Amino acid sequence: MGVEPHKDEYLCAYIRCLPLRAAAKTHGGEDMLAVIPADYEARNLVSCRKTVKSSDDLRVMIDDLNNYVESMGASRTGSMISITYSNEEESGNQDIKVMMPVNKEIPSMDDFVFTPRFRAVNCLMSKHRKGDRAIEDVYTVLRREFDEMGLPMNPPYYHVYSLDSEDDTYEVQVYAEIWPMY
Repeated sequence: MGVEPHKDEYLCAYIRCLPLRAAAKTHGGEDMLAVIPADYEARNLVSCRKTVKSSDDLRVMIDDLNNYVESMGASRTGSMISITYSNEEESGNQDIKVMMPVNKEIPSMDDFVFTPRFRAVNCLMSKHRKGDRAIEDVYTVLRREFDEMGLPMNPPYYHVYSLDSEDDTYEVQVYAEIWPMY
């Protein structure tokens, strides 16, 4: 789930101002990749969280989620969201949650959890389209921004996938929350 804004008003105002310098920043010369301040919110989500080793494992997880939603008489209403909590390079394990917005509240059961609201706040966001550039480029420019602000870029990372049915391409928006250093 997304993290609520900090309660300390001074700290909250400080964090909100940090990304403003990134609003006009782009990286990559002519083929620019923008980094902008952004929040993300979605409602009525069903999720599943697992440790996966491969893209095949992830596909199975998404298929299981789709099948559960359909079995409950619900349907998808928006962009799929994945949250990467950790990525262990040595073992290849990734701790991932996949969330699907649905048209109605459905009961949580086994690995599937219904959440009425998800928020990612105080984020920097960058995006790419399939074939446009590697997702690693997005992480690189986000890390650069965080480094320039003197802040750590720590998981979780939020990915919002939008499919363009006209040309069968997708766009991925990557959000990374800004955490203050104490």
